[in-house]
Amino acid sequence: MIFNGISIAGSAENKLLGVFDRVGTSPNELAKIVTIGAAGFYSISYQSFNALHNNLNIYRNTDMALSENHLLNYTTEAGMVFFNDKNYFVLKATDPELAREILLPAQKISSEIRGITVYSSENLPEFSRILTPLLTPGKMDYFVWLDNFLVFAEAPEALEPIISNFLNNSTLWEQEYYTEASKNLAGASSLLMVGNSLSFQSVMEKSVSNEYSTDIANLDLKSSPLVALQFVQNSSFAHLHGIFSTAKNGTKSKVQQIALINLESNASTPPFLVKNHIDNSMEVAVQDTENVLHLYSSAGKLLWKKQLPSRITGEIYQVDLFKNGNLQLAFSTLNSLQILDRKGNTFKPFPLEFKDDITQPLSVFDYDNNSNYRFVITQKNNLLMYDSKGKPVTGFDFDKASSEILQSPRHIRFNNKDYIVFPESNGKLNILSRQGKSRIGLKSEVDFSENPWYAHKNRFVSATSEGERIYVNERGNISKEPSLPNLLITANGETMASLSKNIL
Repeated sequence: MIFNGISIAGSAENKLLGVFDRVGTSPNELAKIVTIGAAGFYSISYQSFNALHNNLNIYRNTDMALSENHLLNYTTEAGMVFFNDKNYFVLKATDPELAREILLPAQKISSEIRGITVYSSENLPEFSRILTPLLTPGKMDYFVWLDNFLVFAEAPEALEPIISNFLNNSTLWEQEYYTEASKNLAGASSLLMVGNSLSFQSVMEKSVSNEYSTDIANLDLKSSPLVALQFVQNSSFAHLHGIFSTAKNGTKSKVQQIALINLESNASTPPFLVKNHIDNSMEVAVQDTENVLHLYSSAGKLLWKKQLPSRITGEIYQVDLFKNGNLQLAFSTLNSLQILDRKGNTFKPFPLEFKDDITQPLSVFDYDNNSNYRFVITQKNNLLMYDSKGKPVTGFDFDKASSEILQSPRHIRFNNKDYIVFPESNGKLNILSRQGKSRIGLKSEVDFSENPWYAHKNRFVSATSEGERIYVNERGNISKEPSLPNLLITANGETMASLSKNIL
């Protein structure tokens, strides 16, 4: 929905717009640093800040002086960004280098975020006193430069999402729905307000008179991802433009950062995505170099942390030991098999402790997809299998391998037959039954690579160290395809993908 109109600046309720008289306009570009998840932003623009300052003095009936080399005299846009519970004050500089020189005597380096220097200063200009009532940013002692934008915040960590999303191109400016909405607005305006519909509606309800508040509350804005309102001031009136965008939230950016997590110590494992079975959201588990496992919500909130005896080896699996939809975390460390509930508490009778080292990551089998789990521990040339109660599985009787096991065992099923597959260092490929007995014997040894073994069209498939695809059928026959340099493969049933150098 698009609407246009005229606002008479001389009327009592609209006389504030008169402060933009004869100050000119500049392109509103604040959206270039507004993160996608922000509630919105508020921007004013001007060609001459000195003219705007004089008009504000008249409006406020003050006589506030402004030095010629004041930072605001080297800007053409100022505004506020509202993101989660934090507010940011932003200036767009006409000459960033000159503006940097003006700030240089008062600033000091506070920290660095993704290669961007964060500065601090307790002697910044009093922006609120100068810009009120248009903008009242309050005291913000930390700032960064992002191209020609100067972004201020109350704390250095508050700048992290702004910096990260700017570097990731995950800003409002990059979104197709913002581009489409902007086509119906003036390129430059005295005042621009942009917000998501629900946030904007809440502000409008509080701003209009009582006789209109009910009508505003009853507006159905759920289909509008973006709401924009702008004023372009002329000598005695202002053009009014507005849009309730119904465009879908299309995006040009490939990555959107929704949280930034700082660990007390460096991470020692990659982050693991795990499911919250209560609300189906995704959470992030990561272990640091002090062997502390952390679980964070998708918003970056720490849910819990737990000290572990050593580093996690391999993946973190999610299992449903009670078969009721509640998920637990299962993983191995150097000498233990751990299972934790969603609050980080140890699930008894785990952990299982082992005197000898676990030499390959944990394998978890669910043969019939009925949550009757089998936890497989590898210790050099031996396999140990445990059930959901931490007891050794009766009926699994594997005599030790003839050499060290190179990879975690994998479960593969063909035609209702179950196979446990793993390679040894001497070139032997073991293909076992559920009971741990050899089910398929190969005719020759294999020169294994680090590629795992997969199921593909009723054959076992992997890659040799020479880059050959190697296939094994259920009779133990081996076939190979010509080698490719640095071959990596993955397969699932009827589909197989391979990567060699830069060819997929």
